[in-house]
Amino acid sequence: MKRTVLRVLSTLLTFVFVFLQLGTAAIALTNDQKDRIDKILGVYDGSYTANQGITGLTLSVFRTSELLNDPTLLQKFADVANSCGSAGSDPSNKSFSSGDIKEIVSAHSGEYIALFNYFPLVYESGQSPNPNVEEGLYTMTVNYDESSRKYEFVGSQWIQHDTYVFADLKNIVLEDDTLKGDVYGDYNYLFWMEYGKVGEVSVSSGKSHSGYRIDFENRSVSLGIDEKRQIRAIVKNNEGLPAADPVEITWFSSNESIASVSGESWETGKGYAFGTVVGVSEGITEVCAELENNRVAVCTVVVSQNGTAAPLEVETSYEFLSKINETASEGNVTTYAFKPKYRIQAVVSNSGTNAVTNVRIHLNVPDSVEVSRDTPVSESFDRIESGGSVTAEWEVLAEGDTENVTSFQYSVSAESDQTALAFAYRTVAVDPLVDQDNRLDFGLDIWNFINSADNFTKDYYINKQYYNALMDGLSNVEKEQIDQYLGAEWHGSCFGMSSIAALVKTGHLTFSEPLKKQPAPKNDLNIYSLITYYHMSQKFNSRISKKIEQYSMSRKDLLIGLVNAVEKVKSGGPPVVLSFFHMKKDFDIHSLDNDYTEGHTIVAYDIEYIDHSVKDLVGNSTTSYDKKIKIYDPNDKNNPIYMHINSDYSRWLIDGYCQNQTKADGLYWFKNEGNIDYIADTNIWDAKYHKDSEDNYYSKLISNLNTRDRIEFKSGTVSDGIVVCGVNILEQQNSGVVAYVDGLFGSGTSPAFGYAFKGGVDEITVLPDPSGENKKLDYRYEFRDVSLSAAAENAESVVFSENRSVELTGSGRYSLAATYNEGCYSSDWYHYEISGSTPGRICLSQNDDGFTVISGDELKNITLTLRGNSSELSERFSTEYPSVLVTEKNQTLFLLADSDEDGTYETRIKTVTAKRGRSIAGSTVKAVVVVVVILIAAAACLTVILASRKKPHKHG
Repeated sequence: MKRTVLRVLSTLLTFVFVFLQLGTAAIALTNDQKDRIDKILGVYDGSYTANQGITGLTLSVFRTSELLNDPTLLQKFADVANSCGSAGSDPSNKSFSSGDIKEIVSAHSGEYIALFNYFPLVYESGQSPNPNVEEGLYTMTVNYDESSRKYEFVGSQWIQHDTYVFADLKNIVLEDDTLKGDVYGDYNYLFWMEYGKVGEVSVSSGKSHSGYRIDFENRSVSLGIDEKRQIRAIVKNNEGLPAADPVEITWFSSNESIASVSGESWETGKGYAFGTVVGVSEGITEVCAELENNRVAVCTVVVSQNGTAAPLEVETSYEFLSKINETASEGNVTTYAFKPKYRIQAVVSNSGTNAVTNVRIHLNVPDSVEVSRDTPVSESFDRIESGGSVTAEWEVLAEGDTENVTSFQYSVSAESDQTALAFAYRTVAVDPLVDQDNRLDFGLDIWNFINSADNFTKDYYINKQYYNALMDGLSNVEKEQIDQYLGAEWHGSCFGMSSIAALVKTGHLTFSEPLKKQPAPKNDLNIYSLITYYHMSQKFNSRISKKIEQYSMSRKDLLIGLVNAVEKVKSGGPPVVLSFFHMKKDFDIHSLDNDYTEGHTIVAYDIEYIDHSVKDLVGNSTTSYDKKIKIYDPNDKNNPIYMHINSDYSRWLIDGYCQNQTKADGLYWFKNEGNIDYIADTNIWDAKYHKDSEDNYYSKLISNLNTRDRIEFKSGTVSDGIVVCGVNILEQQNSGVVAYVDGLFGSGTSPAFGYAFKGGVDEITVLPDPSGENKKLDYRYEFRDVSLSAAAENAESVVFSENRSVELTGSGRYSLAATYNEGCYSSDWYHYEISGSTPGRICLSQNDDGFTVISGDELKNITLTLRGNSSELSERFSTEYPSVLVTEKNQTLFLLADSDEDGTYETRIKTVTAKRGRSIAGSTVKAVVVVVVILIAAAACLTVILASRKKPHKHG
């Protein structure tokens, strides 16, 4: 609900905006401006930077009249708009038809129009440098400044967007089919909104060949009279990649009396275009290959009587030597990189019939590659005899990326007093996994303390710095869950200890001393906070989604994937963080009154293929296996343990924890139940990968009690299926439901069981144990952007609905709660909880305006608890009315009732003034508020006058 002062201000600004718009008139373009804009008509792809970071961009430039008369293009932009809308979070996003787009374009006053479509940029590797960017589409006016000879694109009309504001393009120049220049927009400066440069843009057209270039593989060739020699050329497009479409090439010689040349044009799919040079008479000339855009490749040709001046031949190779891991920190941001060292070798041969003298060999590398001082870039040799060769070597240090394979190109050139330059080029693939052995060394790479209460304290300690880093980028739902665990009793930190061991070994985390020398957490609170940070990361949505995906796999496929991941550790893959849960001692499958599972996390780092047998814990039988995976267990700092897997991947065993037996004196499996999941990707701990994509989204129902409840779920009016809870959850993979272990893995914990629904369902109904033995319910259901929970002593049913409501029917004590992510609630509080005792129905829901509604058969002695980013409030109320609206205005909480049941909440039953932050003298507070309001109002008015457009958050 907007405050009155903001509504008044908004109205004032609207009048100003309308006034400015009425005073704006379209200015006719000159013929020169039209000619210039005609040169840039087309579609351009690339990226730009603004406040939100690097963003993908498709910029389409048309004559307005031509776009209006092209139904195919209009439909295309309708599809683009609808695609943006499906990815956005703004509920006002609408669907568009080609007619809607035509109506928007018709209202455009300019003779030319551009459409600006922004989206998250995705590299060829499939990764995005900025995946949280919104998607949107708007129209722009197009102009050309004759004095500066630069183009300008200014945002005009939104088609589809969430929160961003227009990004204008200014100082734009056209270079080789690429539009380059500055991005302008609004940005905050203290209380003021200012308009100015916020980034840069570069987009290229793929329709024309004017930006293409051509190069010869070797830029010199030597031959005798009447001798033929083949030369090779490569055509590259605007992105520097081999051209993917046919291109005409013209071949010619500067002096046909010395050498002639003929050749072919560039064809799709070919690696080179070939030309043939023929020696005619002694001398030196140049042969050329020219494109339609007048780009030319030049090759120097030396023709001798008998070929004695043949060029030197250069062959080059490289060898990986070692690599250095590097970590750099700036503020709260830490970046990781490595610098691999290579030995580059060049063998230069004399293929001519006479010796060559004063031979010069030179290494050319990009600026990002450092040549060792011990090996200068140029080497000289006095003489190479006919048929002889010399060798030159260099050591270089390159820059790498810890996640992606990058590359650099180097070349070696050679010449002598008798020969022209000869070249050899080579591309080096810089692989972060190259020749790195990440198998753990028990003398260095494990903690010197174990996962025991003797080394920790009674809770999960984390300091402010690590807590802020942990919460950065998380949703409210994730934050709420993690906060509950941070306040809980310590039950183990095996996941955190294992995660850090893997990350330190791969260089993603660094200490001044080896991990083995780090102090116990109770003696070093920074170490404690670091372990807690990574231990809590198992509650990231992205981590849970990965676990669900693995739980949905067959046992064979899961174990094959694990073996493959462990196999890669010795050649650069990260140590594998492996989680599992197992049955506890003296477990009775027929009883619901026992704490029957433990979750634990270990590190798998090596594998041995050997036929062996393991004796079962009971009886004298043995089981055969052929794979032994070496394990570091945070519960044992002295010796590794082993995981055993049989030949057909149907059985597995981890020493000391689980056994394929019905029962044993220690820990065991019951009928092979239980499961594993593992992490073999270091991205899982990176904040930028927290968010789930549309493809791996699951809604999740989590049971916090050991029950045999009945779960019914449906989409729309269609019933999708039924699940019966219980210890056999891993046999419940039906109807698109994936059962998995939720909770926080640590020694002694009892993880909750979860049920994941791919893509989400509309409604979930939980009915207590049909046998009547247990009427307790304790469930949490996570929809998209909201988490709903219900707990009750004596329940008949609970219904979770995607309209953000949870309804409980039963009697006795209960608790209902809802946590909303940003943008899904309208007050200062994102978490709502009610508790009390009910004789029948009680419901917690949300109305269309984003405020919470409490309804039920009897609303007596209800405790309402609210939590926000900077405040918490608890209040008790009772009412005779069946429905109460919880709303807020000017930091005051109102409980309103619908006394006449007409859908309008008009009767106030309680008012509570919330206390937020630290209070100061009342007169000072009022003065500060008045000054701030005046500054904000003045800034808003000035911003509108300067930019004449609304300014929500970031730039399109």
